[in-house]
Amino acid sequence: MLEGGHADFAASRACYVCFYTAEALLLSKGPSYSRHSQVVAQFGRHFAKTRELDLRYHRLLI
Repeated sequence: MLEGGHADFAASRACYVCFYTAEALLLSKGPSYSRHSQVVAQFGRHFAKTRELDLRYHRLLI
């Protein structure tokens, strides 16, 4: 997509990849979340705050 001149579409797809990956990781911890703000907050709580994953991944979601 990027090479085809669709940088905006490529960036959008990259954001979705991050969001769905975070949702999948959160499923391993319990309940699911669908709103972006919930996913970001719970990802921070379960993975960034505990240092289970590097803080930069939480920053990507933000």
